[in-house]
Amino acid sequence: MNILCAVDHITDAKIAAKMLSVCSIPQDSRVYILHVLDEELIVESERQDGKQIERKQRPELRTRPIVFPAHIPSRAELEAQAKSLLEDAAEHLRTKIPYPVEPVFRTGVPGAEILQAIDELNIHLVMVGAHKHTQQEIFMLSSVSDWILTEAPCPVGVLRPPAQGHDNSTLKELLIAVDGSADAWAAMEFIKQLGLPSHIHLTIFHVIKQHLPDGPLRFSTREISREDFINTIEQTFGPRGKEAITLLEKAAATVQEGEGHIDLELAFGQEAEEIIQRAKTIQADLLIVGSRGLTGLRRAGLMGSVSNRVARHAPCSVLVVR
Repeated sequence: MNILCAVDHITDAKIAAKMLSVCSIPQDSRVYILHVLDEELIVESERQDGKQIERKQRPELRTRPIVFPAHIPSRAELEAQAKSLLEDAAEHLRTKIPYPVEPVFRTGVPGAEILQAIDELNIHLVMVGAHKHTQQEIFMLSSVSDWILTEAPCPVGVLRPPAQGHDNSTLKELLIAVDGSADAWAAMEFIKQLGLPSHIHLTIFHVIKQHLPDGPLRFSTREISREDFINTIEQTFGPRGKEAITLLEKAAATVQEGEGHIDLELAFGQEAEEIIQRAKTIQADLLIVGSRGLTGLRRAGLMGSVSNRVARHAPCSVLVVR
């Protein structure tokens, strides 16, 4: 398995290391750690130095305008800083995971360079950081993460720091959202490939999109026995409840290996909102969801899918599988 970690900050490498350190991926796996120095920074730096530089006009490769600081270091300083960051990040990964780590430095448009690296290096999983955040400390997708999420041909991990006060020493709590789609089953199979250890607690979560006058409704084997969970849902919701139970049990059987504990949960309400809220409530370290056709949404101008909303607003790292 070839894994690409695209980093802008040492924090990205630390989060990626935490995720990879608990996975039993194939021994011949290789991890590439990539940093892209934005060519626009170099152009602006040289322009500030009074040089007449022809700016490359590639608006199709930019999703948002760039806001430059008042002073930008020289090109040599920018490259030195970028390479130092890359080497520090690579060294951190080497101390945490037993796989070869190869640093890759590029200059260009970050999103385009990451996508090109995915293709050239035959990447099976790419991880990118989500750095933009509001004053309320809710981490949002950067334009680069947004781009990779919608265009990458492989699973994408969107890396976020844990919430303040949350134990970030290891991966403990995983929330898997399932909807019965082909991408959701692909997510189940991908989880099996990661070889997660038995100490990780898995919660398989399904949402039936339905407006309820009294607000959202949720059932969980965290609170009642699995037998009571199944009986309550089947008796209360009839065929629709039985269909949901079948989906949840099939998903559990797909990922169940060893002695790991799996909880089943069913909610009624708006899908994305319920998934995001549940991840926050159980303090999930990682949320896993199928893409449900995310590829090409950016080009089409459509950003309303459940997977995209979850990736944008989840309180934790998100793995989107297609």
